[in-house]
Amino acid sequence: MYYYIFEPIKNRLDRSFQERLKRTINTLGIAGETVAPTPARTIEELVEIGLMKGYSTIVGAGSDLFANKLITALLNFKHNEEQRVVFGYIPFDPAKSSVAKIIKVANTQEACETLRYRKIEVISVGLIYPKKYFISPINLISKKPVKVALTLPNTEVLSEATQITITPDITVSWTNNSLSPSPTKRLLYSLFDKEIKDNYFSKFSCHKMILQSSPYLPIYLEDEIITHTPVEINKVENLLHLIVGRDIIIANGKES
Repeated sequence: MYYYIFEPIKNRLDRSFQERLKRTINTLGIAGETVAPTPARTIEELVEIGLMKGYSTIVGAGSDLFANKLITALLNFKHNEEQRVVFGYIPFDPAKSSVAKIIKVANTQEACETLRYRKIEVISVGLIYPKKYFISPINLISKKPVKVALTLPNTEVLSEATQITITPDITVSWTNNSLSPSPTKRLLYSLFDKEIKDNYFSKFSCHKMILQSSPYLPIYLEDEIITHTPVEINKVENLLHLIVGRDIIIANGKES
């Protein structure tokens, strides 16, 4: 049986989503104990309760932000190392969900069916030191260019940025919109068939980095501040056992 942790209901859409979801998991024969955080029970406490009860699969349902909070709680709980704990997730809005892309589903029905078929992959995750994990992109955003320093294992990058996006595999996208060509300049270049140099955007990957800014700035996951600069961010290889969708095999022009 699975141990389901649903995101707290905030509105009628959430309530409708959870009611449909409960009907679907019952129909598929994958029902289990269902709980949700409350002022009296935190996410961390619910994860601990589930694991102490002997559940080996924790399934969340809700937003990408909620998924990342569950993963942090799960990976920080010191369960029996001999017990493999698996994580599954059902996104509230798969079309806009980065987690849906990771688990390879396009809609809620597919997300539920992945739980029944139980294909498991071990994936790497991002770690904001000392103990905050993430599998969705995180962002530093500023309306005006700010001085930013990235310290990497073999080098240091100093520049200005208006947005920095960091993925769980520590791919860094660096943008300075103040250097972006104006619409008028773009139009003129296109009329004369000239190439515009992309000197306001860069992208690179690493396994470990320290991000600093002046002034100190918040780091967002979705619309919530999860930390502030300076931060140390690492890639942790092969850490999370995740239930994902089955691969689609195409034969003779048909999917199977």
